Amino acid sequence: MKGSVYMLRRFDASSQVEVNCDRAIYLETQEEATLDRGALPVRMKYTGADGRVLNGRADRTLAENRKGLMTFDGNFALSTESLDMYSQKGRYDNAEATFLMYDSTPVAVGSGSGYDFAISAERIKFFKDSRDIKFYNRVAGWVKDTGVQLKPSR
Repeated sequence: MKGSVYMLRRFDASSQVEVNCDRAIYLETQEEATLDRGALPVRMKYTGADGRVLNGRADRTLAENRKGLMTFDGNFALSTESLDMYSQKGRYDNAEATFLMYDSTPVAVGSGSGYDFAISAERIKFFKDSRDIKFYNRVAGWVKDTGVQLKPSR
């Protein structure tokens, strides 16, 4: 398929993924899709059963449904409401529900209640459901107190 390609896949748990790209090849027998950028990168939007959104983009994406894997190549980025992660390559493993970001020193940049941070490492693993992050090897970065005070709950 060439031109403006749009795909929507709904999952059992009321979650879904939407993909926009300029070129796509789908191999039905192998249950594999290759998605390529044109003027814009491959754009993905995952909406979880809880309504939280995870946005991604890459130059090329390979989805292997039978293996439960997605591979992202070239300018890979992943974003939540308070976190942005960048790397050259990435891989989503459905069995673990994790994104592994690697190559070109991945970085995670974000903000939370009263702090901002930027951390790089050789590899970053992002857990899709819990939104936890693990950093592996040569971890460096900073966390800054923004001075925002949370109001105590009563």
